[in-house]
Amino acid sequence: MRQLMLSLLLVVLWAPSAFAGLCKAGNIESRHNREAENLERENFAMAVSPVDSTSDYIGSRTYNAHVLACNRKRDTMGNKIEKDIGSDHVFEANLAPRLVKGHYNYFGNIVTQQRYMYRLERTNGNWIVTIPAEFHFPELKLTKFLDITMPLADRLGIAATVCATTVKSGGKTTRGLVPKSVGNGVWTDDTCRVGRDESFTVAGQTKDIKDWYMDFWKELIQSYWSRPGFELRFQIINRGEVASDDLAAYKKEDIVWHVRLNMNANVAPRYKSNPLFLHPIYSGIDRSGIVHEFGHVLGLDDEYPSTECAPLGGTDYIMCGAFTLGGDNQKAIYPWIVTRRYVVGKAL
Repeated sequence: MRQLMLSLLLVVLWAPSAFAGLCKAGNIESRHNREAENLERENFAMAVSPVDSTSDYIGSRTYNAHVLACNRKRDTMGNKIEKDIGSDHVFEANLAPRLVKGHYNYFGNIVTQQRYMYRLERTNGNWIVTIPAEFHFPELKLTKFLDITMPLADRLGIAATVCATTVKSGGKTTRGLVPKSVGNGVWTDDTCRVGRDESFTVAGQTKDIKDWYMDFWKELIQSYWSRPGFELRFQIINRGEVASDDLAAYKKEDIVWHVRLNMNANVAPRYKSNPLFLHPIYSGIDRSGIVHEFGHVLGLDDEYPSTECAPLGGTDYIMCGAFTLGGDNQKAIYPWIVTRRYVVGKAL
């Protein structure tokens, strides 16, 4: 019986990934087309990427209307948003902080809902989104190692040395290269295995690998999601980056992203844990995967190539797939969705 229940739970928990394209074209209303047009005048739509100077944040108007309509349908706050503001609503240039949270789902039931949460405010026309995050590294009693991405290894100066070869003991990799790209189709890049308590020195600064790891995530998320008109602040609780009063409010309202890491390269990542995957993100997750999973924290849906992206013109959207990373792949429709939820936020 226990095995049967676990099997049923697995089917339910995997359902959103398998059938996320159930949103139909009939869900697109005139207001969604109008909003897709209006968002193109926002600063975050007309900006140039600070990462690589690309500038196609607008993307496809038709596809943007599709993404918006589907997100609103799946968002538990979607109806209230559309009731409280019209398609032509213009927000004030300065808005006090609010805590925004809700759920999005594909089947309208509690089991398959995914939670989103963030702090939202606006200063001089610039939207500011803050995500407090707490990292949970693989427990020492389970592993003495930590897998890191090659870009991080390169930053630490070990990509061409430590990470160039594989060291094994008892048939298991204990240090160096972990060639995932050959072994499975979940990720596209190799990773490097180091000691979970090792320290590395870069430009005269010595820090624990876990600190370098959190630095890497913060810089990656902030640089790819931020642009003029939309600033993303990724605050790490482990390092005391959150003010005590704010932290108390975040914990009370459950506005904290718990980044729970594992050492299993064969498991597809999930930004949030569940009974079957208590630590659902591989520590060596690719850069594109990090940026993509972060989109879920903001309440953005998965979009799938075969049913949505390719037919409707959204193949270069970051939420289309975890392997599409470019400076302007974080399209303007995403900040638009995130910021319209200000009307359903709670005062801090």
